[in-house]
Amino acid sequence: MWDYLGEHYGSTTVPKEHSGLMRLVGTFLQTTRIMEHERFMKGFTTVIGHTIYAPWRPGSKAPATLVRQLDTGIHEHQHIVQLKRDGYARFWTMYVLSSRARAIYEAEAYTCGLELHWWLSGTTPDPVEVAQILLSYGCSKSDVAAAAEVLASNRVKIQAGEGITESFRLAKAWLEAEAGR
Repeated sequence: MWDYLGEHYGSTTVPKEHSGLMRLVGTFLQTTRIMEHERFMKGFTTVIGHTIYAPWRPGSKAPATLVRQLDTGIHEHQHIVQLKRDGYARFWTMYVLSSRARAIYEAEAYTCGLELHWWLSGTTPDPVEVAQILLSYGCSKSDVAAAAEVLASNRVKIQAGEGITESFRLAKAWLEAEAGR
């Protein structure tokens, strides 16, 4: 699925540990007390442009489960959708300079996980719990609450059968085609 989405969106996946840029970003995050370097490098996947920097190789057996890998791949490709939709300058300006905008962008991308879990199991994670991760993204409690509202609203739509995100719709079509083979 990663390869399929990568081909569709023109993305490349690079192991985070092999990237000097990611080590530099991790150092910046630690220096500014946003996040510990080690946590950034091993616990978060990052997209810059059309390059996805993952802390593990997609398709590997560890440390991420297959479902987590699917969720992450769809989530990160939704960020590429956002980049294309909003334009690079606007996306990056808003994402970096506005914690509220960052929370809303992430809520849209985390919606992919709600869609995936609904498709797989007929259940979704709690939107409030999902939004809590945004405290690690330099978001305030108010930003997290706004993201939780977006996620809760999207969960209602998902449970009603609506598709929300472009990257999940594409991934779902691929997954269903693969399951039918």
